[in-house]
Amino acid sequence: MIVASSDRTILLFNAKAEQAFGYERSEVVGQSFDLLVPHEYREAHVKLVRSFAEQTDPSQSGFRRSDIYGLRKDGSSFPAAAAVSKLTRGDDTFFVAVVRDVSEQKTLEARQRQLMSAIDAISEAVSVFDADDRYVFGNKRFCDLNRLAQDKLVPGTPMEDILSAIAERGGVREAIGREKAWVAERMKRHHENEGPFEIQRQNGWVLVTEQRLEDGGSVLLSADITRYKEADQQRRQAMEEMHRASLAKSEFLANISHELRTPLNAILGFSEILSGEQFGALGHDKYREYAKDIHASSRHLLMLVNDLLDISTIEAGEKTLTLEDVAVSEIVEECIHIVQNGAQQKNITLTTDMPPGEETVVADGRAIKQIVLNLLSNAVKFTPDDGRVDVSVSLAGGHCSIVVRDTGIGIPADRIPQLTDPFIRVEQDHYTAQEGTGLGLAIVDALVKLHDGTLTVESTVGEGTTVTVFLPN
Repeated sequence: MIVASSDRTILLFNAKAEQAFGYERSEVVGQSFDLLVPHEYREAHVKLVRSFAEQTDPSQSGFRRSDIYGLRKDGSSFPAAAAVSKLTRGDDTFFVAVVRDVSEQKTLEARQRQLMSAIDAISEAVSVFDADDRYVFGNKRFCDLNRLAQDKLVPGTPMEDILSAIAERGGVREAIGREKAWVAERMKRHHENEGPFEIQRQNGWVLVTEQRLEDGGSVLLSADITRYKEADQQRRQAMEEMHRASLAKSEFLANISHELRTPLNAILGFSEILSGEQFGALGHDKYREYAKDIHASSRHLLMLVNDLLDISTIEAGEKTLTLEDVAVSEIVEECIHIVQNGAQQKNITLTTDMPPGEETVVADGRAIKQIVLNLLSNAVKFTPDDGRVDVSVSLAGGHCSIVVRDTGIGIPADRIPQLTDPFIRVEQDHYTAQEGTGLGLAIVDALVKLHDGTLTVESTVGEGTTVTVFLPN
């Protein structure tokens, strides 16, 4: 506390004043009050004191200021708050000033402003509620998001009242027509705090995350996820369209395959009759040659049609498995016999390594035969003359592994991931490309996946390829 005369001469300077300004009482008593005011504020201070001294209205016998500065003995200034009273004793007027150093308060206020500025700069909506679920504050994004309830966004407003205003004014789509029920559900979720959740607002989606504070209050973070929801919806629509297109394609392939099989079977039958001259001599060797060519071409075309029908049936989800105990070794032997002729024509050595006895695996026998036959046919097709194709089968614990290894042309590493895509061909030189649709491995992969198995391909260009089929128990 400081007491000064009307001419601003200091008369009293207590211990708290000594602590605040750094002066001893003896150093300032009798000195002008200007000693305690920074130079840049002295002129304004003099005017204020003069005006206050001339005030005759009894109701104006004091004032408070929180925006002044004091000057310490060491020359440093500090923010201060002062309560000043005027006392009159006869003809003498005195000023009593209670001055308080508010440096810490100003520093705290500055930090709070910085914090609020940082929170306002956050793109997500941030709001704080106390332990009684009453509104404390929200950043600019929160106020913008909840402008429908702007009149409710004042400190002390219950969260339930804010939610009710938002719901009743159409701010939440899922609350329309059931506003009270939605508010009750929302408050229940808030109290149970089961984790982040989504809300469809009037013009978008937000993801709300709540965090409890040590004092029982809570912080709510609402992130705008509208773009992500829209992108996800577009992705879902694209997937549905792709699925419909795939089904349409599979249905088309199945229909056209069925339509082609009947005339092809007739062509096969008639060409076989002609080449066998069952109803008499054709009269010229060229006729027999042409009949055999027609028969061979028709068989090849029927094989392609069957592949198309198989892949379309699988892609349409219409392929079902008939599971039974299957002797895989016997199936491999049958397939070896089927491709034996083609292998002999190219002088390719076929070897097998299969377990002794009659061990079985639970699988679809027809599918297993198709898998093995396709793999063996590919191995023979892409292995040059005098090459080698090895087939091995291992059974353990109901699991089955079938490995087909060849010394063929090999497959570039960057093409291997594409092998199981329908209609993909692996040949690098299209002038020497083999016959086929490129459906073989696609069918194998699809049949293996129907058994919950895996297909693995390892290959080195110029050295050969190893294909492994694993079928779980």
